[in-house]
This record gives sequence, C-alpha cells and structure tokens, in this order.
Amino acid sequence: MAIQKYDTIGDSYNDVPQLATGKLQLAAIQALIGDIKGLTVLELACGPGFYCRKAISWGALQATGVDISPAMIYTARTSAKGDKRMEFHIADCIQPFNINIGQFDLILAPWLLNYARNESELICMWRNIYSSLKPGGKIIGITTNLHLLDDPAAFPKGRRFGQELEVLGAIEDGGLEVRATLFTYAECQAKNTSLDPEPVQKWAEESYAVVQITLEHETSADDGGVLALVERGIGAFESSHECEKKDMFAMLIYGSPADYAPAFGKILGNLITGLNKKLAAAVFFSSWDMSEELIPILSHIPGNFQPTGPAKKDNHTVYSYADVSSAGFIVPGHADFKITSAGVAHTRSLTFLKKHLNGPYFDLEKIWEEHTWYEFGDRSVEKTMATMVQEPYVNHIPTMTGGIGRARLSKFYLENFIFNNPTDTALELISRTVGTDRIVDEFIFSLTHNKEIDWLLPGIPPTGKPLRIPFTSVVNIRGDRLYHEHIAWDQATVLVQLGLMPEYLPYPYALPGGQLPGPGKRFEYRVPAAGVETAMKLQDEHAVPSNGMFEFKVREVNDE
Repeated sequence: MAIQKYDTIGDSYNDVPQLATGKLQLAAIQALIGDIKGLTVLELACGPGFYCRKAISWGALQATGVDISPAMIYTARTSAKGDKRMEFHIADCIQPFNINIGQFDLILAPWLLNYARNESELICMWRNIYSSLKPGGKIIGITTNLHLLDDPAAFPKGRRFGQELEVLGAIEDGGLEVRATLFTYAECQAKNTSLDPEPVQKWAEESYAVVQITLEHETSADDGGVLALVERGIGAFESSHECEKKDMFAMLIYGSPADYAPAFGKILGNLITGLNKKLAAAVFFSSWDMSEELIPILSHIPGNFQPTGPAKKDNHTVYSYADVSSAGFIVPGHADFKITSAGVAHTRSLTFLKKHLNGPYFDLEKIWEEHTWYEFGDRSVEKTMATMVQEPYVNHIPTMTGGIGRARLSKFYLENFIFNNPTDTALELISRTVGTDRIVDEFIFSLTHNKEIDWLLPGIPPTGKPLRIPFTSVVNIRGDRLYHEHIAWDQATVLVQLGLMPEYLPYPYALPGGQLPGPGKRFEYRVPAAGVETAMKLQDEHAVPSNGMFEFKVREVNDE
C-alpha cells in the first residue's frame, strides 16, 4: 500500500467523520454493532483511530487499532490522550501480522478490503481477521459494491429539439472533439436487440459531437425545413462551450434515395454545395447521384444496388457489400441489419472521417495496456469496466465464455476471470498490429494450472501443470474505450500440455477406397496437436521444425 500517501494526510482524516457521508457511515456502523459494553474491539486500517475512540465511548472494555501508516498511528495515539483502554500498532494487513494483539469480540474493518490488489492479498487480510477474532465474534466492514459498476445512466444522453433533431456530445474522458451530422429516415432503436447502439450513440462513443436529423418522407421534400434543421444543428455545435473544433464537420446519410422524397437528392446536393467551406466529407450508405463532388465522399453500396452517379473520381471511394439487401444493413434494429457487414462499414467510415476531419486520434496501445493492467495487475473489476463502452462484450471463442453487455460482463469478470487466474499468470507479447479502431495481439499466456480456471478449462480440476499457450486477441476500441475482445487460442495444445489429450483417437470412418478395419480391429488417427512446442515456435520460427505432422497416419490396432 502507498504508506507515504497516508502519512501526509493523517491529521486531515480526523475531519472525515464530520462530512455528510461520514455521518451516514457512523450511524450505519453503530446500528450494526449494537451493545458492545464490556467487549474488546479491533479496528483494522484504523487511520487516526476514530472508531477505536467511538468504541470506548460506546462502552467497549478495550480497543486496539492497526494501520500501515506511522503518521496515522501517531495521530491515533495523540488523539487517545493517554487513555490506557486504547492501544495502536503499525502493521500491514496484507502481510501476516508480526504483532501479538490477541483475539477480539468485534473487528471493525471500514475500508480495508478494498485495498487488496489481488487475490493473495485479500486472502491474507481474511487470515489476519480469522486469527484475531474470537469464536462467535463479529466482523463489520465497508467496501466498494462491485455489482454497482459504471451505471449506464452516467453516460451522456442526447438533447432532443423536437422529433427531428437530436444533439449528442462526444463520450470520452476529455473535451468534445470534431463534429458529425447524421441524416436518418427511420427510428429503429426500439427494435434493436444487439449490443450495437444506434448511430448517434455509436458516433458519440467514437468521440464525435453529433447532430442527428431524422426525416420522414414528407419532411425530406421541404427544402427550407431541411436547411433550417441543418442550420439549427450547426448552431448547437457552435454554441457549445465544450466542442473544441467548430470550423468543419462531416455528414453521414443513412438510407437510400427510395427512403426519402424524390426531391431530397437535389436538396442534399444543394446542401453540400452551400456548406462546402465547413463540410469536410460525406458518407453515404447507398448509391446517390451527387452531380458535384466538391468534397471527399465515401459510399457503401448494398449488393442489390448499382452506382447510378458519375464515374468514380479521386475524391469518391466506393465499397460494395454483396451479402446485404438494403441500405438498412448499417442500422441496428432495421430488418436488414447485418452486424458483420455493419462492423466493416463502420471501421471504413471511421478511417475515412478521421482522415478528413483530422481526428480524433487516441493512443490505442495505452488504452489496451491500461485495461489489461486492471485485469491482471491491479485485479480490479470496477477499473477494468471503466475502460469500456456502455455495453461491451468479451468472447473467449474456444470455450464460449465471457460476457455480453455491461451487467453480464461485470459478473463474469468478478466471478470467473479477474480473481480466478493463478498468481503466476503472465502475458508475453509476440506481435502487435494497431489499426484505426483495433489492436491485434499475438502473445503467450503462461500460468500454472494450480486452480480450476473455468473460463479457460471449464470443469477440469487443477493438475499443477505449467502451461504456455499461444493466444490471439482482436480488440475493438471505440473512441477511448474498449467495445469488445475476441480472444482465441488452440485448446488442443492446452490439453496436450496437461496430459489430457491421447496421442491417438478412434477414427470411425472407412479409409479412402472404402477400406474398413479387419475383424477385431479399429482405426486410430494421430491427433494433429502439439504441446509447449506451439509456444516455442510462436516465439522463434526456428525452434521446432516445420511440417512434422505431415508424417501422421491412421493406424490399425486391436479393438480392445
């Protein structure tokens, strides 16, 4: 623990009980304690000894305080004013106690357990508590509630100006960034069953300040009405004290020409011409006939659409998607939404917008390293979840473990992952590729299988065997927070290293040409899997010869 940090604020801690939260905490603890007349009390992480003094005032026979900070203990002893019923000791609660303080009727541990940085430190705290508590004694503690993690209500919500216009600020740790205006033709969020948020939320999570203009078929034909909505949206940007870059914005048009009035295409062309000095780029999710390509344009063309506009120019990039049926493929909740194609199109759009809007750019490696530190170093569920978007997910592909959505993922991290990895777990990075919104890592995951690791080896008791497993992770980062992790590894090498994968297994089919095993015989195939050699070859391509498994054959053995 950071002793120096608390040494410098020892005296100030005496003021905490006078705060509103301190008074609520005191009342709650006093109600739980009940009558302690004649009892002995131990306060762990006692700080300046506030609850020791309170225990004596409530009738306790003796009160003892323990804290890691010498300055805190000095303040506690000074505040006790020589009262022999109180004593204080310097000790670290995450180490076995080196002091003989005996056993107590009541242990108070307000804000102790939250200082455990990992499972082993937490276990040591509980061992100290167990050894210091009389049989039938009571412990009362306060710690953070790990089930209340990053309430989604804390994420920014849009400001609606009527049914047509919505403004949403960028969702990130810093100020608002560059701007985007979305034209949509339908509200599909009510039918969205995926984790993918509606476009206005998604682009805000990418750290853009967003104006969404939703047009019905009739209103999309109103030239003056559309222009008024755009001007109102631009005004909302320019009046914002938080939006840092107000000199340009991008426009994204969802839907096809058929989803709007016939006149909307011309209105859109006029807007692009009129806003040319402020409009940096435009993204379309169908084929639109823009007669003047004054700005860089990106078009995503569904498979059943063919471009009808002018020939491709240097400032017009076109991608086609043969496996989607309409421009609605990009909109969660739409009947034609296709999550895989939508994901590819979103990354392409993001790359395009970052180029032409000059950002925003984030240090993706730093974000990912921070996340993994909280997982494996700090072992904090709350801090890990704080690095993620509103509704993230993790998918461990070989065992199909993880969590989908904030609530389920928080539960998975708490109960199955962060505190369920052996203490010697280590990650050795082999390679890293950083893209617009993704990090792809090759790494070796090392540990000793000395406990059941249900996310990695569900249902398999500890074997005590060391493991070195080649892993691949594909991490999607939205703005400055993680959206998802796709983690994969070769489960066969894990079983080989544990001695749980036979060298040969039954082959229940006829061989080429229809050959069957003889009477009392059976075929077996050599399992095409290796042990720790897979990790060695990932580290060094020369460590193990290539193509050795080409010699593997089916064999015929006695059917015993």
